[in-house]
Amino acid sequence: MILDFLTQSPRYHHLGPLWKLGFDFLQNLPSDAPDERIELDGERLVAIVQSYETHDPATRFFEAHRRYVDIQYIISGRETLYFTPVDTLTVDVPFSEAKDVTKYHIIPDAESVILSAGKFMVLWQDEAHMPSCQVVPGRPEAVRKVVLKLEA
Repeated sequence: MILDFLTQSPRYHHLGPLWKLGFDFLQNLPSDAPDERIELDGERLVAIVQSYETHDPATRFFEAHRRYVDIQYIISGRETLYFTPVDTLTVDVPFSEAKDVTKYHIIPDAESVILSAGKFMVLWQDEAHMPSCQVVPGRPEAVRKVVLKLEA
């Protein structure tokens, strides 16, 4: 897992051309960009621009991917993102090749971080995550976010 500010993203360009392309996209994305799915390099690098209100973590689930690394970037607002190694969890919904996701039961002692505007988090395939959660219980907040799906 990597947690950093978008202003520091050039330090990750050495990870490959898809990383540079993805971070350049985020750097140039207007804050009022519409919610949509954008193929930046076919299915190898996809950006999902989304708006939503944060949720009670009890209504969410942990997920992990096999094909993609997630780069979750907050445009505006804030959310709590829980994370834990996949091997600490019990599968709830088996892996779906079509959706590239395995869903897991919630555990009470997962680590968490508050993501706010300008921050991103990289989540590798062996790191389950539960994003979009409320920072303050019972207080949903509006969030604008981009999830980059980067083929590993």
